[in-house]
Amino acid sequence: MYIMTSLKKLYEAMKTLREAGLTISEEQEKQISFLEEDIIKKDILPVIKQAIEPALKDVQREIVLVVDYKPGEPISVSLSRKTNVSKLISAKPIVDEPQKKPAVSPNNSSGNSGNYQPKPRSFAEATETTRKFVQYMRSLNHSESTVNGYTNALENHIPRFIAKLYNGSSRSTFCYTDLKEVRIIYDKLDHNREFQIANVDWHREMSAALKKYIKFLEKGFC
Repeated sequence: MYIMTSLKKLYEAMKTLREAGLTISEEQEKQISFLEEDIIKKDILPVIKQAIEPALKDVQREIVLVVDYKPGEPISVSLSRKTNVSKLISAKPIVDEPQKKPAVSPNNSSGNSGNYQPKPRSFAEATETTRKFVQYMRSLNHSESTVNGYTNALENHIPRFIAKLYNGSSRSTFCYTDLKEVRIIYDKLDHNREFQIANVDWHREMSAALKKYIKFLEKGFC
């Protein structure tokens, strides 16, 4: 299978570097994690969905299934009635990739952007943007807890709402670096009821992080 080949090559490359005595930097580790996640989203998740959906067709209440996988050990599956998975576990939601729709160029930064589809950059570029954003936050003398909280919101929590709005993949918010584009995303989320409720639950950290990211882009640091 393609997935096995891709993951095998990725892990073999990492093993080769380590056996050669070369240290994998934190930035490289992050890029490897992004690549690994991308492969899992595109090749493994559709298979899991296809297997699970028929088995759950008779269930009429919302549930959360958590699959705990450790290499070499049996898979553990946990069930919860809790519907907010972001609060149940500290994890990045993974969604399958739908068929791509043609993008429409935005005419303004208002919420009337029609069927506009944002154009994300690569994970590698997002990693560099994340690094610059962290530097920007530190230059403003924000506490490390604030830096980590905003970065986590932009990388892990906000993307699932962007994915729902645009029927796309839950890429890191740092994949979006066009100022006009990010303003459209913010405006749409600001008028989205589900996002508003979650934002209040998270003490408005998500909206604050988005506003700070827009300021970062306005300064031209990206």
